[in-house]
Amino acid sequence: MDDYTKIRVGGQQVGVVGLTAVLQELAEGSEAHPLDQVGSLIRQRLAGQNYFAATAEKLYDEAFQRAYRTFVGLPGEPETGTVAQVMVLGAGCPRCEQLRDTVIRILNERGNPVDFEYRSDPLSLAEFGVLVPPALMVNGVVVVAGRIPSSRELQRLLPT
Repeated sequence: MDDYTKIRVGGQQVGVVGLTAVLQELAEGSEAHPLDQVGSLIRQRLAGQNYFAATAEKLYDEAFQRAYRTFVGLPGEPETGTVAQVMVLGAGCPRCEQLRDTVIRILNERGNPVDFEYRSDPLSLAEFGVLVPPALMVNGVVVVAGRIPSSRELQRLLPT
């Protein structure tokens, strides 16, 4: 599975096949999609590759909307009852540590509660489908991989 992403749905971490590709497609597309409908649209596009229980469709729609907002850098709230999750995935190299340090600095400046984690093992990279480190994940979605984003871009991508 090349595109396997873990997201939080109804308080549970769930794996979704094809999410990154659909997010990329919607973000780059010329067609505008109302934010209140984007979660349902993503779920419909992913239905052929994933199982979504009919009783949980609303929860998936909310999770996919959060993932989309995070992916395109729009402000948004984490899942109700949780704090935002930020993870830096690296290989322990200087570039990965630089991203980690910059993310920590920005999070400290903001002072909001965030669940931050830094992983520097190859299994974590494989678990989240990261081929080239470093990578930044926000609320379970890989938003940057293979490069160090500018401070300005990080300000936009990290939760406020």
